[in-house]
Amino acid sequence: MLTLVLAQVVSVLGWGDWFPWAVPVLISGMAGPSAARMGPHGYLVVILVGLAGGAATALWWRSADQAR
Repeated sequence: MLTLVLAQVVSVLGWGDWFPWAVPVLISGMAGPSAARMGPHGYLVVILVGLAGGAATALWWRSADQAR
């Protein structure tokens, strides 16, 4: 819920294309015509956050105590 609220607030402030959880709404056009101004950096931010999340998950799986 927090990410949804933050995505709305950040989009209203005009920084939605830099907030990865707001980019899908901007791309779909649900946020209005301002999504047309979104540049390639919005896609790049989503890809980088996805890769970082995948790497962090793999690291956690590798180092977590799974002896139980």
